[in-house]
Amino acid sequence: MYVNQDTKAVFLAHPRTASRATVKVLEEYGFKKGVAPPFETAHGGHHARIAEPPPDDWKVACTVRHHFDVVVSWLFNTTWRRVGQGRTTLEEATKDFDMAHYLETYMHRTRPEYPDKNELLPHTKYSTFIISYSYLEKDLTDWIFECTGELPTKLDIPIIGNAPRRGIKCDDVLTDEMKAAIVDRYGAEMKQWGFLVNGKAVGYQ
Repeated sequence: MYVNQDTKAVFLAHPRTASRATVKVLEEYGFKKGVAPPFETAHGGHHARIAEPPPDDWKVACTVRHHFDVVVSWLFNTTWRRVGQGRTTLEEATKDFDMAHYLETYMHRTRPEYPDKNELLPHTKYSTFIISYSYLEKDLTDWIFECTGELPTKLDIPIIGNAPRRGIKCDDVLTDEMKAAIVDRYGAEMKQWGFLVNGKAVGYQ
């Protein structure tokens, strides 16, 4: 959670959405990690949540990324990390991979950032401004201007979270069965954000 008390603005960080690169930019515009009135109930960590709607005069933003990309980013950061380090092949890492088991046992047992087993985007509940990962620099520029009145000329956001993937696309690693397991768990949320249209996943990398 990152707060600009002067402009009454909060940025809530979803995992695997370039959040650390994003807050490096926001810190240049007065945002600081921690809690402030009226958000004392939050713990103030990087991925902290707010538990109730913000006052009408506060602005709250978060970044939304396609569920396939979030899951694959997690996998290359954890289970498939050895691929990125060149110590195993992609075929070996993905062979007979049980996606449903991974989502249940890793994402929703070890990651407190995901309190609901059917959500990867919990911060959207109380956000007043949505930043799209696909248009990160544009949307973040717009939000900084809305909050501060300053118009950044150019934002440099290195999306380091994708580094282990080395340009590998979701379709290179996700089988139909893996995709189905992701949709089975997060389908309602994917549909809400336009990532699932007529039962077909769209808009992922």
